[in-house]
Amino acid sequence: MIRKLSQVEYSLGELETGYRRQYLKQDMKQTVLFSSTWLVVNLLFIFTDFLLFGANPVWQNALWLRLSLSGFTLAAFWILTRITRPTVFDWLGFSLLCVTYIHVFMLNHLQPVSQYAGLDYLIILGIYLLVPVRVLLRLIPSVLFSLCNIVAYTTYSLSQSPPVPFAQLFIMTVSYLLSNGLGLWAASQFYSHRRQQFEAQTRSLELRKDLIQNALFDQLTGVANRRHFFQVAEEEFGRFIRYNRPFSLLMMDLDHFKDVNDKYGHPVGDKVLKELAETVLRNKRDSDLFGRLGGEEFALLLPETNLAGATEIAVRLRRACHTLGVPGHMAIRVTVSIGVTQVRSEDASFDDVLSRVDETLYRAKNNGRDRVEVA
Repeated sequence: MIRKLSQVEYSLGELETGYRRQYLKQDMKQTVLFSSTWLVVNLLFIFTDFLLFGANPVWQNALWLRLSLSGFTLAAFWILTRITRPTVFDWLGFSLLCVTYIHVFMLNHLQPVSQYAGLDYLIILGIYLLVPVRVLLRLIPSVLFSLCNIVAYTTYSLSQSPPVPFAQLFIMTVSYLLSNGLGLWAASQFYSHRRQQFEAQTRSLELRKDLIQNALFDQLTGVANRRHFFQVAEEEFGRFIRYNRPFSLLMMDLDHFKDVNDKYGHPVGDKVLKELAETVLRNKRDSDLFGRLGGEEFALLLPETNLAGATEIAVRLRRACHTLGVPGHMAIRVTVSIGVTQVRSEDASFDDVLSRVDETLYRAKNNGRDRVEVA
């Protein structure tokens, strides 16, 4: 039963934490607004109590109850301004509800028959709709408050001679039940709709990220794919033409990669490619763009870098690959050949830079591999 009640609202599963965090500030403001309204009404009733009871002990007790409730509410407001976690908000809201219901119950029964019992139904509905803590944390105090009032009024009626008419008790009981049932239903409908909207927006955003990821990045290694790499490189070349800002290009190729695939199989070859990508990503600068051009061929775009700086980076990457290890296949030794070039004033397009670095890489392969060649 409790599990079913806890699932009255639309279930978000793994998205629940994100939903609660996103709406935390809004829920806090909503709770403060409702509590502020109730605080003002509670203070105004001090004058009404005086008109009804006069300056007697009943009024004094009502005054103490209303002032203590007001003080607790103000303290809750102060704590709310410092809350950053939804769970803390839930339990603070639950505490505020319990204290509020206890005070209202005591106020209702300062005299044998409450003058304000009709307000109970509005308070219950308002709490279900406007205090967005966990549904069980709204349901439990509201139901207990209703049951306590029903028992108290029934006990009072049986002690009277003649007793309070059954029809009056029946209407009161049904009213409490309806206020809880209607409040729970309305709250579940409203907040479930909000949850569904959050889930739809989150799923849409995740789908969009996946599409962008697939369009811009290589699925195996997670680095820029060929299309994205060339797009950024063309933009960098345009920046060179307009502002004469230098950049360099590294092209690297795994040595004897075909032998790895033939001896160990393509799954192991894929692991080698991923380990290589992770090694380069750890050693490159944040401003550099690393991409997979195809197969075992990769490229590194180095903005604001001259040939000497690019060569130093290439040497460091070549050495870093010597320590590259493939889990489960530590006997595999990985080396790379690297070609390095810098953009030149006579280059008419990025294709000229690409052709030159490709030739340099070819020279590194022909000169024995596991080396850096510069052009």
